Amino acid sequence: MLRLPSNYADLSYGHKAWTTRTRANQPYVPAQGLAYTGNPADEAAVRTWVGGLFQ
Repeated sequence: MLRLPSNYADLSYGHKAWTTRTRANQPYVPAQGLAYTGNPADEAAVRTWVGGLFQ
């Protein structure tokens, strides 16, 4: 548990490790069309791309 600088609250989180789980050590590859390949600084392009996901 970590005491926050404001001293108004504590921060804690749970975690669990599955030590017996078989791992393929392969990176996650999103489905076709779900990976944004444009410039992340171009807000208009990002908004257009996200808007197209819900059509």
